[in-house]
Formats: sequence, structure tokens, C-alpha cells
Amino acid sequence: MTKKTKYLLPPAVILFAVFIAWVIIALKPSPEKKGDVAERLPIVEGLAVNPETVTLYVYSQGTIVPATETTLRAEVSGTVNYVAPNYVVGGFFKKGDLILSMDPTEAQLAVAKAEVALTKAKVQLEEEEARALQAKLDWKTIGRGEASDFVLRKPQIQNAQADLKSAQTGVAEAKQKLNATTVNAPYDGIIGKKIVELGQRVTAEVSELTQLYAIDSYEVRLPLSSREMAFLGISRGYRFEDDSHLNIPVTFFLKTGGNCSWSGEIVRTEGMVDIKSRLAYVVARIKDPFRRNADNVSDCPALSVGEFVQAKIKGVTLQAVYRVPRQALINNDAVRVVDSEGRLITKRIKIAQVDLDNVIITEGLAGGDIVCLTDVPFFVEGMRVNLRLVKQGSEDASLEIVRK
Repeated sequence: MTKKTKYLLPPAVILFAVFIAWVIIALKPSPEKKGDVAERLPIVEGLAVNPETVTLYVYSQGTIVPATETTLRAEVSGTVNYVAPNYVVGGFFKKGDLILSMDPTEAQLAVAKAEVALTKAKVQLEEEEARALQAKLDWKTIGRGEASDFVLRKPQIQNAQADLKSAQTGVAEAKQKLNATTVNAPYDGIIGKKIVELGQRVTAEVSELTQLYAIDSYEVRLPLSSREMAFLGISRGYRFEDDSHLNIPVTFFLKTGGNCSWSGEIVRTEGMVDIKSRLAYVVARIKDPFRRNADNVSDCPALSVGEFVQAKIKGVTLQAVYRVPRQALINNDAVRVVDSEGRLITKRIKIAQVDLDNVIITEGLAGGDIVCLTDVPFFVEGMRVNLRLVKQGSEDASLEIVRK
């Protein structure tokens, strides 16, 4: 190393170090501003809640059964000599329509015999009355004192009168049996079961002829839990003197979907609990399932006995409760809210009921609270968050309770 190099190397090293230091300082990131820190806080969606008036709706399901079902039996013995074309399962009959008839020959003969007996009884009474009149005249001519009832033939007249009354009853019964050879529909209905065939011999009071059910209304047994019954404002075993006292509306839908619906109402409770399911049953009645009334006409099909339907039952109305999306619920007893300082805190709540979408809260929230809808993975009580407000998704203040 030369003497000159020896003197130049230290200043060069110093200058190089200064240059490196300057580069490091120049490339160093500037300190974060306070606003930048806020931008890195977790972003959560929040919903401002206020007290509402909410009507609860309970869902159930069941199978349609006839509200009125009748088994018609033969009132007279005879051979079936006519069946109506509609005498098939599902055949429709209006009230008074002829369903089938039996050979009336035997009944007609019975009527003729009864009328002969009636004629004889009338003649017998007339004869006894004539004899009584003659006896009275004879006693006035030859008798002494007061004549006895027997002499005046009063017992004979009473006996003849009784025979006449019996003969009249016999004619009435014979005519009733003759009328019973024809079987007519007692109401507008549908054949539920065809039992006899043309030419078949039937026996009075023994042989079943057909099963018929009315189509003016149907019924559905709906299973409900104790809590669901409470939401309807009724208790197990509660009965009503008049159906109008109950007045719990029900809307029915077919399981297959579609926009068709049928109106009805709950008419009674059964007062029993199923041993296996621990559910109670209420009975709802579907009004005009065939839509025969002029004010109930639609393109929807008629309901059929045996169909499985879903029922939406209108329950009680709750005042000053809070409705929040179900996603906000934590551990079934809490929600998180964002306070005025942007901190996320947990509030314990009391729930009335939960459906697939909403939670109805009766205690724990206040008007104006902002409920957090976002799942925060690493939650720390009181942590700061950035809030993005969202609007309520539905204006329909109702809760639909669905039993799973």
C-alpha cells in the first residue's frame, strides 16, 4: 500500500458509511398516522334495532280427515236393484241424491197388509160405536138405575180405538220401510267406501251400504309443543262453548308448494299428550275446501281427504320486543353490540322464540342499540371495530316458528 492510498482510505470509508446511513434513513417507512390505525380495525356490519310489535306465527302440519263422516246401513232387508253411476269411491252426491235402492216388493206388500189391517180396525171401531149406541138406547127402555161401562160397551170401544191406533202405526212403519228401500245422500258429500254391489242381498240393521263424508269442511290434527300452544294463547285441554270464542286463524298450504292456500281456524284441543312425541294436538277446520262459495272461487284445486298439508297458525302479539337476524345470536343467550365509542361488547338477552331467520328478544336490548351481525373470529371484550350500518331486511313484523 502506497503512502497516498494510506491517507485516502479512511475518508473513503467514512463517506461510504455516511452514504449507507442516508440510504437507510431515506428508505425507512414513515410513522403510521392515527387514521391508518383505524383503517386496520376489523370491519363489522351492524343493525340498529328499535322496539316493535310482533305477531308470532306457529307452523305445524297434518293430514286432512273428514269433519263429518257417516256409515249408512240397511234399514230394511232386500236385494240391491239399483246403484247410481256415481256410486264409486270419490263419487260426488248432492243432498237428497239417490245412491242406491233395494227391491221394494216386500216393503210394498207390507204396506198393503198394514193398510188392510187399518181398514179392518176402522170398521171394528165403527161397529163397536154402533153397538154402544144401541146398548144405551136399550138400557133407557128396559134398564133400571145407572148402566155399567161394560153394558154401554165402553171397554170394547177403547179396545177398538187401540186397535185402530196400532193399525195406523203399522201403516206408518210399513211406509217408512218402503221409503228406506231407497238410500239418499244426507248431505253434499263424497263416497269414501263402496261396500255393496248390484244384486247383493242386504240385511236390515246389519249390512253396511256405504261410507260418505261431507265436503263442506275438513279437519286437520296439528301437533304442537307446550311452548307453541302458549304462543297461541291456549293451554292443553282448554275447550270452548262456541267455536267463535277461539277464533285462531290458520292458513293451509299443500306440501308440494305453489301459491294456493286455504283458510281455516282452530276449533278445539284434544286435551291429551302423545306418549312418544310429548306433543299435544289441536284440531283445525278448513272452511269450504272445494271452494264452492261464490266469494271463495279460485284456480286452485280442491283439497282431498288424506292430503298432507302445512298450517301457518296466527299466534299472540308481543309488544316492545326486538327482532334481529338469527346470525347475530351467540350461544343462544347473547348478542354483541357496538357502543358509541366503537367498542364491541356482549349483552345477555332473553329470547321469546327463534325461527329460521329471526330472533325475537324481550329483554337485554334498548332502543337504538347497534347489534353486530358479523362473526368476529378473535373476539376480545371491548375491542374496537369499524362499523358499517345495514338496514332491516324485512318490514314484516312477524315471526314464524318452525318446529324441526
